[in-house]
Amino acid sequence: MVKTYEEMKCMPIDAPEGTKVVFAFPNNGEQVDKDRLGRLGLKVGAEFTVEETEISGFSTTLYLREFPEEWFNTVNFTLTANAELSGERSESAGT
Repeated sequence: MVKTYEEMKCMPIDAPEGTKVVFAFPNNGEQVDKDRLGRLGLKVGAEFTVEETEISGFSTTLYLREFPEEWFNTVNFTLTANAELSGERSESAGT
């Protein structure tokens, strides 16, 4: 059975470069996050590639290869169904 986006968890905050993620949670995050997503026209279900994540005390910033000049909040994304992560993972965004 395929999970709906609502049943999936947000992406791990320490996802390494090259990890495939899906834009799944347009209503998560702060208003500035939602405004950026709307301005850039991201569509739920669209797949992207992690370039880098920066973990801070309050949130984790995500940089995507497809948008080199933009930053995102990890709470708006989940892993693709076939994403592979190497090493230990810490926690999911939003947990």
